[in-house]
Amino acid sequence: MTDPALVERSVPDTRFRLLLATAALAALAFTGVYLIAVHTHWGQRLDATALEGSSRVDRPRVQRATENLLTTVTVGSVAFVGVGIVLVALGRGRFHLAVAAGLVAFGSDVSAELLKRVILTRPDLTGPGPHGLVNTFPSGHTTVAMSLALAAVLVTPARARGLVAVIGASYAIGIGEAVLISGWHRPSDAIGSYLLVMMWAALAASWLASSHARLVRRPRSASWGTPIISPVIAALGAATLAVSFIGMATVAVALRADRLDAVGLDTAYFAAAAAILGVGALVTTTFVSLLRGLTLDPIG
Repeated sequence: MTDPALVERSVPDTRFRLLLATAALAALAFTGVYLIAVHTHWGQRLDATALEGSSRVDRPRVQRATENLLTTVTVGSVAFVGVGIVLVALGRGRFHLAVAAGLVAFGSDVSAELLKRVILTRPDLTGPGPHGLVNTFPSGHTTVAMSLALAAVLVTPARARGLVAVIGASYAIGIGEAVLISGWHRPSDAIGSYLLVMMWAALAASWLASSHARLVRRPRSASWGTPIISPVIAALGAATLAVSFIGMATVAVALRADRLDAVGLDTAYFAAAAAILGVGALVTTTFVSLLRGLTLDPIG
């Protein structure tokens, strides 16, 4: 019986270069978000206004759900899930995937803590805010959630990547929204976390593409190979970002004119929440799209 998959023994150099370019763009975007949100007066004011708006979310069920979600990110739970992902790869006989998954999780989480606590600074441009001058960029909780999501995508067989990505992204986006609602982090902190993880995931995938991956082409009749994540989700993420941009621009104009009362704190919060959702969705769909057609398993 003939295998419906047509296999190329090597990955085109264009895919490898695309993964490296994605890592570079994610790093540039991370830097840009940091410089704008932390080192500009209006960026700090937008962040602070959105954070203040999040405090108006006072529905008991939402608050309770947020607290319960955040309690899932503990040292024990992270170690359990992280080790579980690595063991899945090892159990499948894929040592290279275990190394790549460890690189994504360990690299993302350690670099986030070093950046936040040692390297990055927060100048006082707007006066004391909810967090004062404490540097909260990027968010450790959000970094952990997204790094585990993308690490899980790497160790999953190609046909199940979409499903794992949807589950993982839902959790990571939920954590990003939760740290904002709880007042733990500014919105830019969560967005920066997603971009940082994207950089590490793209770097890990570029290493796999250069040494372990194979390109698989399947006929249209092989419906089982159709990805679960479709361009519709990516378009939804882009549309959400567009709505967020309009909302943030409106708030920025109101702040400049000292007329925040005209748009309200709710607008700032919902625009920030939309930005977190949009960036989280785009990061996940972009990563899955970059892996499309690649098998990271040995081919006999």
